Amino acid sequence: MLPKEFKQFSTLFKFGSIEKAIEFYAVFGGSNLELDDISIIDDTLSNILSNIHKMTIFDNITLTDDEFNFLIILANQDRREFSAISKSDLGQLKGKEIVSSLIDKNVILKEYSREEPLKKDKKHKLKKEDRRYHIQHKLIFQTQFLRFYFTFIAPFVNNFDLEIVINNIKLQLSKYIARTFENLSNELIQKISFDGLKVVESGGYWTKHVEIDILAKLQNKRIIVGECKWKNSKICKNILTELKRKCEISNIEASYFTLFSKSGFSKELINLKEKNLFLFDCDSFRGLIDD
Repeated sequence: MLPKEFKQFSTLFKFGSIEKAIEFYAVFGGSNLELDDISIIDDTLSNILSNIHKMTIFDNITLTDDEFNFLIILANQDRREFSAISKSDLGQLKGKEIVSSLIDKNVILKEYSREEPLKKDKKHKLKKEDRRYHIQHKLIFQTQFLRFYFTFIAPFVNNFDLEIVINNIKLQLSKYIARTFENLSNELIQKISFDGLKVVESGGYWTKHVEIDILAKLQNKRIIVGECKWKNSKICKNILTELKRKCEISNIEASYFTLFSKSGFSKELINLKEKNLFLFDCDSFRGLIDD
């Protein structure tokens, strides 16, 4: 079985580039494959193709049909708990039982929302459209490979067509890796000090209206926010502008802004030279391996 932690996975294979390490980790981290099954000379897609018939999750996990189908839904939507339960047509009671079972089996874990309740006291009246709104936690797969399997392989397990599966992976792989990049960005920010202060809390932030990839807090309670982009184009200033807009909508007073990019940053963004703006490219992620 391959390591499920990025540092151990990357150290094992000694990738030439961090970009390639992230790509391979997003697919094979925590998988049932062996070291000799992976060829780092070839690209990610070639390795998927050569190993796809070996890929399984059932060496150490036993799932019911309802659990299996629920995980397919979870892997292919926005990770919000009630949304996944609703789409599964299991009903809230049965859905919650399945979530609890999958947590006990170490298949998923729960990332708790940091959204403040809309109604803070009994005298506070909510708008009609907000009365039925519920804060949602997110459900996260315990390994990258589990998420890959339920995103791309499990939906076709009863009628497996290699050409259809591979074509779907080709179309969606970059989008899929973006979520892994977001997770690793949250890990990286916890290793960085800001004006000499350490991060004590980090994770995503989401509400009914806004989604922010990173919201971290320092020892002095100051807030760091961040956006992560796994794309083949440089991040431009508009991403920073949009991040600041999200903070304004959410009443978040951010002291620091961070941007994480696969492909670097525009000259305009670099030339801003704002003291509270921090830019991280792929090479920055060596900090997760070399410490």
